[in-house]
Amino acid sequence: MQIPVNINGEEILIDEMIQEIIPLLNKLGYKTVFSCEGHIMLNEEGKVEEKHSPYIAFDKSIEIEELQKLLQPSSIHEFDNGIGMNFNKCLQYDDVFEFNKSKIELWEDIKNKLVDLEKLN
Repeated sequence: MQIPVNINGEEILIDEMIQEIIPLLNKLGYKTVFSCEGHIMLNEEGKVEEKHSPYIAFDKSIEIEELQKLLQPSSIHEFDNGIGMNFNKCLQYDDVFEFNKSKIELWEDIKNKLVDLEKLN
């Protein structure tokens, strides 16, 4: 489910689990361009059919090194508009509960790190 969130005067739809993280990153000067909290899709029999990695993509103008050290993504890749950070740990799980548990832990950890960073600024 996506939630409308105001970022720099613009209403953006953001996945519910990261609705506080994306505005905070932008507030800290890390302009985001895309994001996904991570999703698992089941077929009609209830078996895993597809998994989508949690990720955050940033504008190519940001300094990524400090943020990379803080967030510790599984991988980083460049694309036309910017730089993407993938957080793939939850992809190892084919169980919906374990996938979601891992995803919640990931985003809570990232949120806590960003809140701590905000206090330093």
